[in-house]
Formats: sequence, structure tokens, C-alpha cells
Amino acid sequence: MKRIELYLIALLSIFVLAACGGGDDDGGNTSGGNGGGSYTPKTYTQSVTLPAKGGDMTVTLSDLSSAVSSISSTPSWLVITREYYSSGAPTLKIGYEENKEGQERKVTVTVTASSGDRVALTITQQATGGSGGGGTQEDVKKDIDDLHDEYTSQPAYTYDYN
Repeated sequence: MKRIELYLIALLSIFVLAACGGGDDDGGNTSGGNGGGSYTPKTYTQSVTLPAKGGDMTVTLSDLSSAVSSISSTPSWLVITREYYSSGAPTLKIGYEENKEGQERKVTVTVTASSGDRVALTITQQATGGSGGGGTQEDVKKDIDDLHDEYTSQPAYTYDYN
């Protein structure tokens, strides 16, 4: 009789351990069809276009759902800081200098979240147009003598209304 009780207790113990899962819970994070157990970070892409004039802008990283843990290095004309994060999608504050180079400039910055997910953020700043910004020859071409296709400081045609 005692043997049967021991067998029943052992069998009951096995069922209890099987029902508890044996501590193999991965917190709900699975990675595709590899059987679970580990989380594979994802990389997303996002882009933003800045005006030529300097200023600042707030950008929401809609693909991330945890706080930003790191931001890769940026060029001297660009400063990126993390905004306060409590829940939802994290945000960045982007400060930038005026683009006086005459052509657009572009940089890709990698932003990593605490979950391991990343955003490759491509930032493009427009070029200053017109004669004050050092634009290309086509940008600053204002007065053209259409007859000869020459640059001139005078209009191609003048009208005397007197």
C-alpha cells in the first residue's frame, strides 16, 4: 500500500512540474521558426528631411517601443538628444545648423533601443537656394539673355514705357 502511495506522489509531482513548464518561459519573445527561446532584434529604417535654415525638430521613432539606449556619432552640424521616455514610441530632439554648403547633405544615424531593436535614421538637410546660400549655377541664375544664353546683370529685354 505504501508503494502505491509513493508511486502516486511521484506521478503527481511529475504532472505538477509539467504543468508549471519547468522554467523554460522566454517571456513571450520568440524569433520566427527557430523554436523560440531567444529574441532577435529588428532593424527598421526611417527618414526625415530638414530645412536648410538651422533649427530643431522632434522626431518620433514609431517602430520602437522601448527607451533609446544609444545613438551613433553624428557630424558637427547635427546634435541629437533623447527625449524623456515613459511609454509608447520614443522621441529624439534633432538640432541642426544652417546648411551653407550649396548642396543637400545627408547622414544615416543608428539609434538603438533598450530592447536591442534599431532604427537606421537617414537625415537629409536641404540646400540653401538663391544667391545668398551659395547654390549651384542653376540655382543662382536669375537674369539670362535668352537670345545668347549668357549670364548678365541686366534683364534680357527692357521695355521703355515713356
